[in-house]
Amino acid sequence: MDEREFYTVYPKDKSKLQEGEVERLIVVAQNNLAEVDDSHAPTLKLVFPDNFQARDFREKLKNYYPNWVMRKLKKGEEKEAN
Repeated sequence: MDEREFYTVYPKDKSKLQEGEVERLIVVAQNNLAEVDDSHAPTLKLVFPDNFQARDFREKLKNYYPNWVMRKLKKGEEKEAN
């Protein structure tokens, strides 16, 4: 059984964001179909089918959007992602 992993993604420098831009992403890795839930704008929730795809997203984010940081949430912090 795969354990769900939660990550938060946020910009290092919020002053570089343009008005109306998303300020934060919540990334959830689980055995489920991928979905995007933007009902908590300006936060987007991305759900990946497994932990490997979430980690791959982290690498791509680092390469293509260096202003954004992705860190794994610790136990107890996951509640903010739900």
